[in-house]
Amino acid sequence: MAGGVVFEHSHRLLASLVGLATAFLVVGIGLNETRRWVKGLAALALLSVVVQGILGGATVLLGTPRAVSTAHTLLGQTFFVVLFLVAASLSTEWRNRSSNGRDVHLAVLFGTLLLAVFLQIGLGAWLRHAKPHVPAGDVTRHILGAVLVYALVGLAGARAVAGPGRRITLRLAL
Repeated sequence: MAGGVVFEHSHRLLASLVGLATAFLVVGIGLNETRRWVKGLAALALLSVVVQGILGGATVLLGTPRAVSTAHTLLGQTFFVVLFLVAASLSTEWRNRSSNGRDVHLAVLFGTLLLAVFLQIGLGAWLRHAKPHVPAGDVTRHILGAVLVYALVGLAGARAVAGPGRRITLRLAL
């Protein structure tokens, strides 16, 4: 094996390992967790990694359109977000958190940031699989999306540091 074949094969082997580990996670959570929504999240993680594997295999074996490759990429990112939520929900802090002190604006801001990152990744995957060339307008949208994501990261970080109910002031450092 040489070049891209080695990378593709390594990718498949690691993806299979991730799928197997996720299956063990689902079994462990199914046996030990009482909250149904956590079990559902774990099952969603397993479903997403299986579907992602199918999409990835179809892309390699059948040369599917770039929409399938883009879906494969986005599903991979979604899998990691769901896996993060599973891990966070199993933490002691999550179990012990109170409903007091929630910052609704921060939650909306982070939700918007998550959506912006998701769209940016989707556009990047779409551009990556464009053949033979990438349209200039799409590149411009991708660059503007990156600027938006950076701005949202700064705003969300400042809001998180300030805490609920506190006013934040952002200044450009020039």
